[in-house]
Amino acid sequence: MEGLIRLVAALILALALAACEGLTSDGAYEVAPDDTIPTTRPTSDERSAPQPTLTIVTSASESSVDRDALVALYNATDGPNWHHSTDWLSDRPLQQWRGVYTDRSGRVTRLILPRNQLRGEIPPELGDLVMLEELSLPENELRGDIPPEIGNLKQLTLLQLSANDLSDEIPPELGNLANLIRLDLWNNRLTGRIPPQLGSLSNLVKISLAENQLTGGIPPELSNLEDLGYLDLEHNQLTGEIPEDLGNLKRLRLLWLSGNQLTGEVPSELTDRSYFDLGEDDATRCIPQGLRNVRSDSPPSEPDLQAVDRTANTAKLQFHDDPLFDQDRIQQPVTYEVHRSDTRESGPYQIIQSGIPSSEYEDQDLAASTTYYYISKACNGCGCSYDHSDAVGVITEVEGPVDAPATPVGLVGRKVNVDWAPDHALLTWQSSSRATYYQVYQGTPGGDEWQLDAEFSATDTEYRDYAQNTVLIFLDDTTAYTVRACNKAGCSPYSETATVN
Repeated sequence: MEGLIRLVAALILALALAACEGLTSDGAYEVAPDDTIPTTRPTSDERSAPQPTLTIVTSASESSVDRDALVALYNATDGPNWHHSTDWLSDRPLQQWRGVYTDRSGRVTRLILPRNQLRGEIPPELGDLVMLEELSLPENELRGDIPPEIGNLKQLTLLQLSANDLSDEIPPELGNLANLIRLDLWNNRLTGRIPPQLGSLSNLVKISLAENQLTGGIPPELSNLEDLGYLDLEHNQLTGEIPEDLGNLKRLRLLWLSGNQLTGEVPSELTDRSYFDLGEDDATRCIPQGLRNVRSDSPPSEPDLQAVDRTANTAKLQFHDDPLFDQDRIQQPVTYEVHRSDTRESGPYQIIQSGIPSSEYEDQDLAASTTYYYISKACNGCGCSYDHSDAVGVITEVEGPVDAPATPVGLVGRKVNVDWAPDHALLTWQSSSRATYYQVYQGTPGGDEWQLDAEFSATDTEYRDYAQNTVLIFLDDTTAYTVRACNKAGCSPYSETATVN
């Protein structure tokens, strides 16, 4: 009977608060983003004006727009039948979803899902991932056009959609991707002309449009790309002359144009570069494939580097050559070179092994909990693929095995009293090493049963409990809290408890 009386009193109190304290239509309150709390009630004019609302979400900082865009991709590409879809559509932080990487604020920066059996069309909602830096969906079964909304991704440095079944024209909106470094669209069914707008992408290092059905000429605007080191337009239906100004591209290492209907003379600047390793003997010298109507050797294309295993101290790497790029060349023996860094963005990447004769390599003596980043090169008698001292290759990330996070310490809880909103509990604690997200639980003091109250990114080490604790606090009851730190390896034990009354 006493419990029923307390429940009725709580409901009456909640209704009174809604009438007197200016609740919004959905029952949420405006909350200051920091500890600055008004000391006076809003005036009648202020209460009549539209008020912003607070929405409690599982991750305090991630974007609902990013989550919606990823859900749209899952639904549009037969997500239930992907090879790997760990944690997709769950309420976990987005960084826990397979192939999704976020920054410290929870915004999606990389979407990496190669060879994952994505079937369907690319949804235009991907254009809402405005902080995205890398979009890599090669070797899937994507069809339809490339959404022009991809041009909204102003932070994008890598766009890799090769080896799919994409059709229609390359959208000119890709010319808006001012930070783009690598554009890989080879082996699709793309038609129409190469957009001249690509010539405005001053950071481009690699363009690969081979194995499509592109028509028209090579846009002379591509001659504006001073950092371009790799241009592959093989096996299309291109016509006209090779633009003479391409010879002004001082960093151009590899140019493949065979399998088209191009006419005219090859600009002399493209055949007299020392970095093409031109020898004295015309029969044996190395020249760029496609520059002359002969079969010849040239430096190999960049290999695909994959991590096939990672233990505490060893990473096993595997090299895969690209047959689409190398099928027409007279092959010379290929060896591999591996560069490594423990800092992805800035490196520096240092050579850890060269002259690797096989397609596998083991990198040993690694730190157990450290993530390493690798770049690979393939080499033959005519030279190597990318010179990574001045060009960007594909970065392969290899995460080290990690332990569950340390148990959070220093948990403190206190009651916060304000005039303009219900009293609430404020919890703070010290950050835990290796944590990627936290879980907050509540229960009764001295009890052994805990109920999950919230889960959010490890960028926050405080939590305000407005909803669950309001009635208990107003009735002068005491609520106990505990916190766990979590990552992909699991969660820590429960922290010491903090009580709020």
